[in-house]
Amino acid sequence: MSIEVRCPGCHREEEWPVGETGEVVVRLPGGHRRPKEHLVLAAWKTVHRAAGDPYQTVVGRCPACDQPLVSSSSEAPTFAYVFDLQPGQLVVEGETIHGPAGTMSLDDADRWVREHLPPASESGAGSLAFTTVALGIAGTLLGCWVLGIVFLGWFFWFGARTGELFAR
Repeated sequence: MSIEVRCPGCHREEEWPVGETGEVVVRLPGGHRRPKEHLVLAAWKTVHRAAGDPYQTVVGRCPACDQPLVSSSSEAPTFAYVFDLQPGQLVVEGETIHGPAGTMSLDDADRWVREHLPPASESGAGSLAFTTVALGIAGTLLGCWVLGIVFLGWFFWFGARTGELFAR
């Protein structure tokens, strides 16, 4: 018997053996997809959803994208997911949430995580560079096309007016 485990972030799917024997079987490796939002916020949303849902359990960290792995099996082990933010750690294990000031409710923890997120600029540097390069290349190609049309138009206009365009 095995437990089905999945990552909502990168869609990795695994089968975990029940008990101590057996190997983890990776059905779908995942890892190619990343959340569009801040990585800590995406992880928090997954943990928040699982903490409020009696049929979902956070069982670990995804080895492909470092987001929470969840399972809907009743036999799944619980996992203490830790958020390391600037003022301290937030530890979520099942429905129990421990913050820097002690035990917190789900709503207080949600407010605390959103207030202490790192700046968003840390998570989008690669996509900004790609967008800049792609727009630069597209702008250069468009500029060359426009200059080519202007040059050909000018060439044919003045050649046709002087009558020397195709004269030999």
